[in-house]
Amino acid sequence: MKRPFLLAVAFFSIGLAVAPMAQASDTVFDKASDWFATLGKDDSEKQMILAERRAGRAARQLEKSVSEGARKTGKGLKEMGKDMERSLD
Repeated sequence: MKRPFLLAVAFFSIGLAVAPMAQASDTVFDKASDWFATLGKDDSEKQMILAERRAGRAARQLEKSVSEGARKTGKGLKEMGKDMERSLD
């Protein structure tokens, strides 16, 4: 009985961690650094550089979101375990 509930909580948490990824957008600092990185380049080089930089930002954001979600899930599971132990006593 405990395992399906814990799995449901874990999958729900992962979904919440990944959701902000879809809302990520470039900041003013990102745009400024992209401008400096592409200064003096032709259009094909600019597009390649911008794509690499955006992919890198997206990967870092995803990694951060997943690790934060895992941390929160672990903390929540610990608290649930303590609550279950208290209820059994």
